[in-house]
Amino acid sequence: MPFPAPRKDVGKYADWRTLDAAVAPFVRDEIRRSWAVASHVLSGKSIVKLSLHTGDLATACDRWSEVHARVEALIRDATTLAKRDEEAKRKLEKVRTLTSKEKTTIAGQARYDVLASQSTRGRNADRRCSALRRSVMIESDCWAK
Repeated sequence: MPFPAPRKDVGKYADWRTLDAAVAPFVRDEIRRSWAVASHVLSGKSIVKLSLHTGDLATACDRWSEVHARVEALIRDATTLAKRDEEAKRKLEKVRTLTSKEKTTIAGQARYDVLASQSTRGRNADRRCSALRRSVMIESDCWAK
């Protein structure tokens, strides 16, 4: 809201607004108010409510302008964080979805790496067969997914 909102139940004014569900979890901070003893803690809820502790409209407008700027800055920062979080989730989803060709390539590379490490160590033939069996299991796991 672009102005102090009157609260009919107590006869005082407040600054309140509803936040977007994606942005709300990132709005977490402590708002210090010069006229109040205690500061107000924003805890990531979808509605931000700050009491202005007055029933006088002129005083409420002065207090509202003080807290409104702080809350707007928090919401601007939270919007940026929400966008970054969404982008990170999209990147993570892209990493999780491998094609069957990519899975085959990874399994083949793992098989090659296992065999190469076994042959450079001079292991006997039984251990090489064991490595081959492990690489086949890796390949079959990749193909099963």
